[in-house]
Amino acid sequence: MNIKEKPPQIIEKQLETIEQEVGQNVAPNHSRSRESILNMPEQELKEKFPKRYEIYVDLLRKSRQGELETHDLLEVNKWLGILNSLDEYIDQYEKEISEDPRHPIQQEVFRALRDFLEEGNMDGYVKLPTGSGKTVLFRRFLEAIKQRSLIVVPNNILVDQTVKHLSGSSVGEDVGVLNQHEKDYDAGSLVTTYASLIRNVNNGSLKPEDFSCLVLDEAHKALGKESTEVINKFKHAIRVGFTATPEYSETKTLKHLLDNEIYRMEVAEAIRAGMLSHARTWTVPTHVDLSSVGIRQGEYIEKDLAKKINDQGRNQLAVKYYKENFTGHQSVVYCAGVDHADTMAKLFQESGIPAEVISGKTNKKDKEAILERFRSGDTKILCNADILIEGFDDKNVSVCLNLRPTMSAVVAEQRGGRVLRLKEEDPNKIGYIVDFLDDDQLASDLSRPYPILYREVLGAVAVPRAIAYDSDPEAKGATGGIKKTDEVIPGLEVIGTEEQFVEILQKKAEYQAKQDERQKRIETRKRMRVWMNELSRRYTELKSDLKEINQNLIDFKETVKDKLTTIPNVLFSSSEFKGIEKILKEADWLIKESKELSSSINSTYDDDTYEFKKGWMRENVLSSPPFGNNMRRIEELKERFTEAQNRWANIFKSITDRKESPEMPQNVDEWKSANSIRKYLQKRGMSVSKAQIESAAEELKKNTQLKSMFMADENGFLHEHYQPELRDEIIWHLEKDFRSKK
Repeated sequence: MNIKEKPPQIIEKQLETIEQEVGQNVAPNHSRSRESILNMPEQELKEKFPKRYEIYVDLLRKSRQGELETHDLLEVNKWLGILNSLDEYIDQYEKEISEDPRHPIQQEVFRALRDFLEEGNMDGYVKLPTGSGKTVLFRRFLEAIKQRSLIVVPNNILVDQTVKHLSGSSVGEDVGVLNQHEKDYDAGSLVTTYASLIRNVNNGSLKPEDFSCLVLDEAHKALGKESTEVINKFKHAIRVGFTATPEYSETKTLKHLLDNEIYRMEVAEAIRAGMLSHARTWTVPTHVDLSSVGIRQGEYIEKDLAKKINDQGRNQLAVKYYKENFTGHQSVVYCAGVDHADTMAKLFQESGIPAEVISGKTNKKDKEAILERFRSGDTKILCNADILIEGFDDKNVSVCLNLRPTMSAVVAEQRGGRVLRLKEEDPNKIGYIVDFLDDDQLASDLSRPYPILYREVLGAVAVPRAIAYDSDPEAKGATGGIKKTDEVIPGLEVIGTEEQFVEILQKKAEYQAKQDERQKRIETRKRMRVWMNELSRRYTELKSDLKEINQNLIDFKETVKDKLTTIPNVLFSSSEFKGIEKILKEADWLIKESKELSSSINSTYDDDTYEFKKGWMRENVLSSPPFGNNMRRIEELKERFTEAQNRWANIFKSITDRKESPEMPQNVDEWKSANSIRKYLQKRGMSVSKAQIESAAEELKKNTQLKSMFMADENGFLHEHYQPELRDEIIWHLEKDFRSKK
């Protein structure tokens, strides 16, 4: 169907008919006039509204042909309902006057979500920094699309927070919880954890087909094998992930689960856009050496790390550093395990700073009480073992002390993001992220990486918000400076210049270059292993083929010999006899050749292996000259063998046909006299007399084994009439004598 060839009036009429049938607007509910949309060229309609265009064409065709089914209408109504609701929500949202600096960006994300769905996509993700309002976004998204949805979050803290956020919206009017304690299966929308999702889908309590939309919060948590398998069961639901860190590792990214990146914003962009607070990062080297701490799966081994950094001097210096720079600031301290967190909290308390510990061992009631005291300001320091990475959103927090180094960009970004949330009462809030950088001789020697610093997350600069420099446009994006302490704390030195930080980055770059080179070598070795495995497989196939050929040749030779013993020579012409002799000689030669070739294959395999060990390899195994030569020899062997088999088959068929020919008397009585034998031999081109036949018979009578073949009379006397079996012997004897004389 070509829309642009139809006048708008016809299209309008068709649309009205379809829209009455489905009860939804097929044309977009944009602020622009419906007439202007219908006047668009076909190509523009397809590009701007691909899903609506597809629905329009499909409904028009099915309606005309009477093929419109109830399930078609249900699916169409779902899509049109989502698209129309999003359009209305966006138009209404754009008219709102908001002082929230996140408002324009959230509008961008909404439009990106609308375009993503307008293209007919079913799965994608939004990458926004921690603290930029992801929860608000997906709440508004769910509010807009008005579909039964399942929201999945990493832990129960986030379950409670999400329900709380949703409670102020239309979604919150009928939202339930699914976890170990609550099972609101019949709620309009459900909030659950990834662990509960896996358990309830696998046991059949939760049906994927019951939901039109699946929202994955902190979606990088869904990249495990079990999570992925369960999420892929939601085939008919729109699946949207929200995360600050879609690239969990080189091998684990959200693109493996959710194909489309809907929208992306980095931390530095969000700061400049005013969605996050000002940020300042400090790097504090210590003299603790981490060279002995192992690394497993790209991260420090927790137990080894905890023993090393839970050092009294290091811990005390960290407390002193906080007191001299951040006294009074709400702070989170990331520690290496619960014991380290307990130690740090005690040290802060002994210094007169209210501090508490929160961990996975803390029960729910105590956890809520601790967080409440922290939010109220009664507690200034919250020491934890990464439990606050996800699910902690206190806007009063302004200092992050990373006492636990990490090699994970995901962990680094999540931790720092906790102190960058906007605070309405303090528009000039600064979030301080302090990374404690320990010595590591192995890293210095470029044998392994340094930990990830938050400055790298920001692009290796201290990023100021652009709005803070309105009076000085030249300063936008420039370094905000690093605060120095007046007193140098022994053993705890603050990096005070960009040059010092650049030196660290240079070492990181050198390490990365070394790692890249190492990776190249690893890849080369992988390719060589693949090549060697292929070489071995190919040579094994050659040997197997050759062994089979050799056995077939031996069997063939024996078969020919066996057949020759059952067929009288009289049935062979002289040329056939010579042909058979030639075939047997060919078989002997081929058997000998196959044995020599087997030795050659072993030798050339050793040659190719030697080349492999030298690090040399061709583009593929088949391009190896020794291998290729062996391949050709085997093919030649097969061809000659096949030719020999065909020649033998032709000779054998000719003999068999001759034996069954009418020229060969089948009646025993016809062979009782020498005369009948003489006549047959004449047809075979042999001129023999009756006397010669009788002479041959007399000669054969001397063989007692053949004596029974002669006919006997009633008195037992032998005479010249012959048994049928004897005729073959006489003919063979005469033919042999005839050939020798000839």
